[in-house]
Amino acid sequence: MPDTIAQRFTLAFGGNDQEALTALYDEDVVLYGPLTWPLRGRQAMLDYVGEFIRAYNPRIVLHDEFYDATGTRGCFTFVFHWHNTEPFYGHEPTGERGVMVETHAITIRDGRIVEQWVGDNSFQMPYMDLVTYGMDFPRDTPHPKPAIVEASIA
Repeated sequence: MPDTIAQRFTLAFGGNDQEALTALYDEDVVLYGPLTWPLRGRQAMLDYVGEFIRAYNPRIVLHDEFYDATGTRGCFTFVFHWHNTEPFYGHEPTGERGVMVETHAITIRDGRIVEQWVGDNSFQMPYMDLVTYGMDFPRDTPHPKPAIVEASIA
């Protein structure tokens, strides 16, 4: 049995294990990602993961994870090895394949993810989603939490 949320996430997401994902996410989880800003609720998250896994058939490898001393915040990085063999939200598969690194920052409450921020570290898959498929993306992405500090040249 994996010990950490990042390890459980990697196995559940990579295996499209809906039961494990249900146990991992709070009912009111909010996801902020390149195509989802925000995606609200566990069922919406499960639907998105199912669509993503079917379309991209990824192999996911966890490489790094950190948690704060209180256990309420975490961050992890993993690598997707993907191959687009099935439709993604009605868009025909391209047959493209690639490797992409993602960084996820999470907020944890009662052992479940309540907030998740996704950052892509490469652009092959986002390029396919946004340019090849012409999918819409969030254009106004304000951060929901107050600023800690701000800097500007002007």
